[in-house]
This record gives sequence, structure tokens and C-alpha cells, in this order.
Amino acid sequence: MHNPKAGDGGRLKKDLIDLITSCDFSCTYVSTKDKGWDRLKRKTTLVVVAGGDGTVRQLLKRLLKRRLIDKRLTIAIVPLGTANNFAKTLHITASLPGLKQTLAKWHIKKIDIGAVGNLPEASFFLEGMGFGLMPALMETMKRIDRSAVKSADEELAFAMDQLINLAGMFEPRAGAVTIDGVRHEGRYLMMEVLNTRSVGPNLVLAPDADPTDGRLHAALVKESDRGAFVAYLHELRSGMPFGQRRNVPCEVITVYHSLSMEGDHKLLHVDDELIKVKKSRRLTVEVRAGIVDLLS
Repeated sequence: MHNPKAGDGGRLKKDLIDLITSCDFSCTYVSTKDKGWDRLKRKTTLVVVAGGDGTVRQLLKRLLKRRLIDKRLTIAIVPLGTANNFAKTLHITASLPGLKQTLAKWHIKKIDIGAVGNLPEASFFLEGMGFGLMPALMETMKRIDRSAVKSADEELAFAMDQLINLAGMFEPRAGAVTIDGVRHEGRYLMMEVLNTRSVGPNLVLAPDADPTDGRLHAALVKESDRGAFVAYLHELRSGMPFGQRRNVPCEVITVYHSLSMEGDHKLLHVDDELIKVKKSRRLTVEVRAGIVDLLS
């Protein structure tokens, strides 16, 4: 399954088919722009997804709707998007030789998701969800002129610049998060629940996150964290290595079972989906461990 807008469309299609068939699979190619792209053949064993985090999430939507009697499928990823937060957390590269090695090893990892409750627009997340700065950044990026941006690296740098500007002036809102029965409340610039190390423009908020460990992480950036958080964003923007930059200047709490969150925010994001919240509501998240079989 290939997003033709990602990577070198036609050439990559041929290279992917040739590589997969060389590993003794029969291969059917599907573009995610085709109608009915997610209708999987009954005999399908492996789905290779070539695209960004959004493409992977669209496939997972389809897989999670499958009936209990349907056989469990294995997926492999060729990350071709801009941020690739999920793939980067799992150290998956976009190289075709790397994919061939992955297929040969056939080492399966069991991937977790966050199951979202009380939100009709979205039932799960792969990367993360939250209020505050991240959905504000997504809204800004939708309306701003990006015609001068020519590459994925430029897109990430541009988005980080916008985030730095927003973080300096964003109005914090009252919010509360209850994590495994313990309540945390305050005025927050950002409230995120994460399955991956980073979100958005590779913003690292949960360095210890691992989508295979049966846990999630909540990252809470308080109003009092603003100065240190903006400085941290500048360090990320400059490309400062992990060992040299400061620790994430926010409260990061491990979620072992479940979480609920509520706040005075009008915008929410679930992975790359931006959702307008008409009225304050209490959202729930449960850890669903080992839901997806991934080759890595």
C-alpha cells in the first residue's frame, strides 16, 4: 500500500514490487489514492505500507475494524512522510535494503495503541493526542503559506519555527488529567498523551516511550515551564544532539492502564487529525497492548 505523493512515485512502485517478489512473496500493488484501497484480499499475509504516519494510521483504522474471525495480519513500514514519528521511535528507516532485511528476519513486534473514549470523531491513536500547543500548531500550518517550503527537512524546520512562536505567546488553559487514579491539574500550555517519543515536527516529549511496552506517557507543559520549554524548542530546532540538550522541561508521567483528561480547549488533535471540541468533555484513554503485528 503506497501513498504516491510520498517518495518517488512511479519508480518506487516498481522497486517495491521487485523487492517484495524477490523475497518469495506474490505482490499486489495498491495506491492509497485509489477507491477501495483498503479492501484486503482474503489470502493476504503481509501488508507493506509505504507512506507517512497518516498512511499507517489509515491502514490501522481498517485493520481494527476486522472481525475476530479474520486472521491477524502483519505489517511492515517504509516511512516516506515528513515527520515519521512512529517509525523513528522504532528506528525504522526508509531504505529498501533495510526492508529486504526486515522481511528476511521476520521479527514481529507487538504494537500498542491508545483507545480513546467519549470522542465520536476518533477511537484510537498511534502516536498521540492532546490539547494546547500541538493542535494550535496544526491549525496554523493549515492556513499559513508554505509555498516556499521544498523538502521534508524544510517542512520540519518551518513547523518548528511556528511552534516556537506559538509557545512564546500561547495562552495556557485550565486542565486536569487523572492517570491510573491519580489526579493532576493546573494551567497548561500543552497536555499530550503519547505512544511515541515525539509528535508533530519531531517534538520529543517522551524520550522513554516505546510502542511495544504496554505503556503510554502523559506530557504536561505547565504555564511555569514556558521559558524552559521555549529554550528546549530552540535546542531541537538547532539540531543539538540528545546528550547535549536539556531534559524535556515538563512533567512526564507513565500511564500503565488508563487516563482521563479534560480542559478548556476548543481544539484537540488525535494523531494528525484536528478536531474541534464544541464543549468541554472528559476524554478517556486506555492502553491496548500488542494490538498490531509489525515487522521491525
